[in-house]
Amino acid sequence: MISNIHHRNLAADAQSGDLFKWFSKNYAMTGFRIGYVCGPADIVGAMTKIHQYTMLCASITGQMAAIEALKNSSADVAAMKKEYDRRRRLLWALK
Repeated sequence: MISNIHHRNLAADAQSGDLFKWFSKNYAMTGFRIGYVCGPADIVGAMTKIHQYTMLCASITGQMAAIEALKNSSADVAAMKKEYDRRRRLLWALK
């Protein structure tokens, strides 16, 4: 994804070794097939070489949706997490 948007956790992701982030689950964007990678330059560079010859780019619609998710979805993501936790606790109680 090419943009001037910088996710606030990119540096922390790279430091923690959390290299891959996908929008499908975190932002309820199933089907858009978009994400990003953080990590050491040599690893990301090698991945880029493979990617450029094997993949097409993400759709413009997917890229725009990802930018919007990064900018304005904090409340929605928090609500989804709360609901998923409620469901998890309900299922755990039934066990």
